[in-house]
Amino acid sequence: MLLIMCQLLTYAALYKEKVSELPRRCVLFFVNEKKEEDRLLAVEVNETAVAAALQWTIDQVKALRSTTLVFQKSPLMVEGGVLEERAMPIGQRISEELKQQCTACGFRFDCQEYCTYLGGNQHSDVRLTNVRKS
Repeated sequence: MLLIMCQLLTYAALYKEKVSELPRRCVLFFVNEKKEEDRLLAVEVNETAVAAALQWTIDQVKALRSTTLVFQKSPLMVEGGVLEERAMPIGQRISEELKQQCTACGFRFDCQEYCTYLGGNQHSDVRLTNVRKS
């Protein structure tokens, strides 16, 4: 939810850049939500929140750029797992969201973090002889 709020507030900053004033609020409508009360998210907008969200966005872009530069030089130099969890032992840096991404990643077979999390390279998700999993 924090990510969504930061994105909306970053859009508010971009809006201000274009029209010289902040919107009063940002609204997001989730079309696939079954419950009506879960479909609409309204975020209040103020200068402090927008400044914090904008700084968060800038920090995220810098971290992504830094990782991308390392990856371009040598993909295996980028350790797997959540960036903020790099101090944790290997195998304990995977978030619930990342688990969903890891299982579809083409680099998962060589990812020490993901293989350790799964208990080794014989797990069906990273076993090279598993022809049912691409």
